[in-house]
Amino acid sequence: MGHLARGGRLNLKTERTVRAFEGQWIDDGYDFFGVGHNNGWKTVYRWGADGWDIGEWPYVVYLTRKLTWPGMSGYQLASYHEGDIEIRTFDTSEEREAVLDEAALCYWKHDPQSCGLENEIAAIQAGGPIPEKLKGPYRRAA
Repeated sequence: MGHLARGGRLNLKTERTVRAFEGQWIDDGYDFFGVGHNNGWKTVYRWGADGWDIGEWPYVVYLTRKLTWPGMSGYQLASYHEGDIEIRTFDTSEEREAVLDEAALCYWKHDPQSCGLENEIAAIQAGGPIPEKLKGPYRRAA
Protein backbone atom coordinates (compact mmCIF):
# COMPACT_ATOMS: atom_id res chain seq x y z
CA MET A 1 0.00 0.00 0.00
CA GLY A 2 1.23 3.47 -0.74
CA HIS A 3 4.60 4.31 -2.12
CA LEU A 4 7.74 5.15 -0.26
CA ALA A 5 8.99 8.66 0.08
CA ARG A 6 12.46 9.63 1.24
CA GLY A 7 13.25 8.24 4.67
CA GLY A 8 10.94 5.25 4.31
CA ARG A 9 7.75 7.23 5.02
CA LEU A 10 4.52 6.64 3.17
CA ASN A 11 3.00 9.47 1.23
CA LEU A 12 -0.67 10.09 1.85
CA LYS A 13 -2.55 7.71 -0.40
CA THR A 14 -6.19 6.85 -0.85
CA GLU A 15 -7.54 3.66 -2.36
CA ARG A 16 -11.23 3.13 -3.10
CA THR A 17 -12.84 -0.21 -3.84
CA VAL A 18 -16.26 -1.76 -3.89
CA ARG A 19 -16.64 -4.95 -1.86
CA ALA A 20 -12.92 -5.88 -1.82
CA PHE A 21 -10.66 -5.56 1.23
CA GLU A 22 -7.35 -7.26 1.99
CA GLY A 23 -7.86 -9.46 -1.06
CA GLN A 24 -11.24 -10.77 0.07
CA TRP A 25 -14.85 -10.19 -0.98
CA ILE A 26 -16.84 -8.20 1.58
CA ASP A 27 -20.61 -8.67 1.83
CA ASP A 28 -21.27 -6.41 4.81
CA GLY A 29 -19.73 -4.50 7.71
CA TYR A 30 -19.34 -7.69 9.71
CA ASP A 31 -17.17 -9.21 6.96
CA PHE A 32 -15.17 -5.98 6.83
CA PHE A 33 -14.65 -6.11 10.60
CA GLY A 34 -13.63 -9.79 10.56
CA VAL A 35 -11.24 -9.54 7.62
CA GLY A 36 -9.74 -6.40 9.11
CA HIS A 37 -9.06 -8.02 12.46
CA ASN A 38 -7.44 -10.99 10.74
CA ASN A 39 -5.07 -8.55 9.02
CA GLY A 40 -3.99 -6.36 11.94
CA TRP A 41 -6.72 -3.70 11.87
CA LYS A 42 -8.45 -2.40 15.02
CA THR A 43 -12.10 -1.37 15.07
CA VAL A 44 -13.04 2.17 16.04
CA TYR A 45 -16.34 1.82 17.91
CA ARG A 46 -16.32 4.98 19.97
CA TRP A 47 -14.89 8.47 19.60
CA GLY A 48 -14.30 11.52 21.78
CA ALA A 49 -13.84 11.90 25.53
CA ASP A 50 -17.05 10.11 26.48
CA GLY A 51 -16.89 7.38 23.84
CA TRP A 52 -19.80 8.37 21.63
CA ASP A 53 -20.70 5.97 18.82
CA ILE A 54 -18.97 6.56 15.50
CA GLY A 55 -20.52 5.10 12.37
CA GLU A 56 -23.63 2.98 12.16
CA TRP A 57 -22.98 -0.74 12.44
CA PRO A 58 -22.96 -2.69 10.19
CA TYR A 59 -23.50 -0.04 7.50
CA VAL A 60 -20.67 2.35 8.43
CA VAL A 61 -17.54 0.89 10.05
CA TYR A 62 -14.06 2.36 10.70
CA LEU A 63 -10.80 0.45 11.20
CA THR A 64 -7.26 1.68 11.92
CA ARG A 65 -3.79 0.22 11.96
CA LYS A 66 -0.20 1.34 12.23
CA LEU A 67 2.09 0.11 9.49
CA THR A 68 5.26 -1.39 10.85
CA TRP A 69 6.47 -3.30 7.83
CA PRO A 70 10.22 -3.22 7.10
CA GLY A 71 11.12 0.06 5.42
CA MET A 72 7.60 1.50 5.74
CA SER A 73 5.71 3.40 8.37
CA GLY A 74 2.37 5.15 8.41
CA TYR A 75 -1.08 5.23 9.91
CA GLN A 76 -4.02 3.78 8.03
CA LEU A 77 -7.75 4.34 8.18
CA ALA A 78 -10.15 1.99 6.43
CA SER A 79 -13.83 2.83 6.16
CA TYR A 80 -16.78 0.77 4.99
CA HIS A 81 -19.89 2.68 3.86
CA GLU A 82 -22.60 0.29 2.70
CA GLY A 83 -20.25 -1.60 0.37
CA ASP A 84 -17.87 1.22 -0.55
CA ILE A 85 -14.43 0.78 0.99
CA GLU A 86 -11.78 3.45 1.32
CA ILE A 87 -8.27 2.98 2.70
CA ARG A 88 -6.22 6.07 3.50
CA THR A 89 -2.62 6.22 4.63
CA PHE A 90 -1.26 9.14 6.67
CA ASP A 91 2.19 10.13 7.85
CA THR A 92 1.02 10.72 11.44
CA SER A 93 -1.65 9.41 13.77
CA GLU A 94 -2.74 13.03 14.36
CA GLU A 95 -3.60 13.42 10.66
CA ARG A 96 -5.63 10.21 10.78
CA GLU A 97 -7.40 11.32 13.98
CA ALA A 98 -8.33 14.66 12.41
CA VAL A 99 -10.11 12.78 9.61
CA LEU A 100 -11.92 10.62 12.17
CA ASP A 101 -12.88 13.80 14.09
CA GLU A 102 -14.62 15.05 10.95
CA ALA A 103 -16.25 11.68 10.25
CA ALA A 104 -17.61 11.50 13.80
CA LEU A 105 -18.88 15.07 13.66
CA CYS A 106 -20.62 14.39 10.36
CA TYR A 107 -22.30 11.32 11.85
CA TRP A 108 -23.35 13.14 15.04
CA LYS A 109 -24.80 16.08 13.08
CA HIS A 110 -27.34 13.76 11.46
CA ASP A 111 -28.82 12.69 14.80
CA PRO A 112 -27.45 14.71 17.75
CA GLN A 113 -30.26 13.56 20.06
CA SER A 114 -29.26 9.89 19.80
CA CYS A 115 -25.84 10.64 21.25
CA GLY A 116 -26.86 13.43 23.64
CA LEU A 117 -24.87 16.11 21.80
CA GLU A 118 -27.68 18.51 20.89
CA ASN A 119 -26.09 21.55 22.57
CA GLU A 120 -22.59 20.88 21.24
CA ILE A 121 -23.77 20.31 17.66
CA ALA A 122 -26.02 23.40 17.75
CA ALA A 123 -23.05 25.52 18.92
CA ILE A 124 -20.82 24.14 16.14
CA GLN A 125 -23.47 24.73 13.49
CA ALA A 126 -23.81 28.31 14.77
CA GLY A 127 -20.13 28.84 13.97
CA GLY A 128 -18.51 27.85 17.25
CA PRO A 129 -15.36 25.76 17.52
CA ILE A 130 -15.42 22.00 17.85
CA PRO A 131 -15.09 21.23 21.59
CA GLU A 132 -11.98 19.27 22.52
CA LYS A 133 -14.13 16.63 24.22
CA LEU A 134 -15.49 15.62 20.79
CA LYS A 135 -12.02 15.08 19.32
CA GLY A 136 -9.71 12.11 19.42
CA PRO A 137 -10.06 8.45 20.22
CA TYR A 138 -12.00 7.29 23.23
CA ARG A 139 -9.76 6.11 26.07
CA ARG A 140 -11.36 4.15 28.85
CA ALA A 141 -10.70 5.35 32.35
CA ALA A 142 -8.32 3.08 34.19
